[in-house]
Amino acid sequence: MSASLKQSVICAVKAAAEPHNLADHQIDEIAATAWQRLTQALACEMVYIPAPSKAQRNAAIIAAWRAGETLAAIAAKHRLTSARIRQITAASGDRHDRS
Repeated sequence: MSASLKQSVICAVKAAAEPHNLADHQIDEIAATAWQRLTQALACEMVYIPAPSKAQRNAAIIAAWRAGETLAAIAAKHRLTSARIRQITAASGDRHDRS
């Protein structure tokens, strides 16, 4: 499995474990164990993880914009350019001239 998938899984596990008041080394150990078990369970298997639908993504982008997040912050969160975020929010009828 790819290194980026490994990083994504480890980050997700760490984020899920964080609210449980564990020590950093415990969270790291849980994440490493989760990755090891996942790779053992899926050895030699093709795994397809579908992306969220664009409609769901765009709705989340529009909601974030309306909640006051900046184009740059939304772009980073969704791994898109600020220009693309502007296009998506503009298509919803929202204006970009915040004061």
